Amino acid sequence: MNGLLTLGLLLPVFCNYVTLQTRFSADPSPLVVGQRLYVYTTHDEVNVHCFCMQDYNVISTVDGVNWRDDGIAFSPVHNTTWAHNAWAQQVIWHEPLQRYLMYFPGMGSPSVGVAYATDPRGPFVDYAMQAIAPGEDPTIFVDDDGTPYLCTATNQPYNMPFCGILNADMKSWKVNQSQVFINGLKPGDFFEAPWLFKYEGLYYLSFMQGACTRACVCVFVLGERRHHCSLSYTSIPLLACTTLRPRARARRFFLWGIRWCPLWLVTRVRDK
Repeated sequence: MNGLLTLGLLLPVFCNYVTLQTRFSADPSPLVVGQRLYVYTTHDEVNVHCFCMQDYNVISTVDGVNWRDDGIAFSPVHNTTWAHNAWAQQVIWHEPLQRYLMYFPGMGSPSVGVAYATDPRGPFVDYAMQAIAPGEDPTIFVDDDGTPYLCTATNQPYNMPFCGILNADMKSWKVNQSQVFINGLKPGDFFEAPWLFKYEGLYYLSFMQGACTRACVCVFVLGERRHHCSLSYTSIPLLACTTLRPRARARRFFLWGIRWCPLWLVTRVRDK
């Protein structure tokens, strides 16, 4: 591993740049479109004492310093007939469909759905018109050969990641989800926030270990029926959880939480 990747995966990147101050936000996920980085976040309701979220913020930047508020991209609560909440999601550009796809949890069982838009800022529209998978915190990854993998966090019988292969329509299953076996991790130690990505020919799955205390990264072996992941970096202390309850003093949030911080931002922040 080179030093830059290690920085992006293991060490906190400290920035004092203002991103979004007008609405509460958490659970960030990045998408690069051309020279612009879009960050999608959940949106905590004001004056509530629960993880009550109904829609998704989107902010963007071209330099990592100056940020633009692009508004509300999608509300699963108001723009679907089945979702009851709006927790951690991920957005990708899908070339064959010529659409931006957002995989989001609407809560309940099953609860993960998919919405689409023709602009990264939205508005997104419910694509599947129903939940397509159980669990929450979906992560979507399309391999170089076009194979789309969708992973979610579930709590049956205890917290664990499940992955499967989608069809070309990106909303139905070619190979149903099956459990990811994480070598070196005790049953129940997986918490939430899986994030699947690829770097220099290797697949990685990052995730939260324990209740907002540790992050892990494992080297991932994808298979059609059985997936394995061997711990590579474990027990990394965190500065923030994937989601934070809004408080009067908490007007700004750590940008990336525990989800994958792309080299794009690390490189540009370092250059400033």
